[in-house]
Amino acid sequence: MKPELAHYHMVLIIKKKTFKRSDMVLIRLSDRKEIVRRVIGVPGDRLNYRNGQLFINDEIRSEHYIDQSVTEDFTLEEISGKNVIPKNTYFVLADDREDALDSRHYGLIPVESIVGKIDSVFFSSAK
Repeated sequence: MKPELAHYHMVLIIKKKTFKRSDMVLIRLSDRKEIVRRVIGVPGDRLNYRNGQLFINDEIRSEHYIDQSVTEDFTLEEISGKNVIPKNTYFVLADDREDALDSRHYGLIPVESIVGKIDSVFFSSAK
């Protein structure tokens, strides 16, 4: 999740049951691996990427948190087979889009797989 998080950062996680767009969340995958990703789409959203622009519910959305990352075009239907994000699922993307796996690979994330929201980031001197 460069540039906001690095391996040596410590985070405070708030357990929640619902999340909003742009929340950074900790996700526990089925293979016991944990990843941090950003919520892009919430239940009820339609989303796609066209010409390098994020569209949510047919409106262009700014992504101030990505640093010169190029996101290839896709539609929610291509990724999940759904036109709208279903109840209790989320669409997440990494901030470093070229170097990480996210909903484009894992599909929609069930709310039960989300441990919580990253609330605070603490810097550690260890690298």
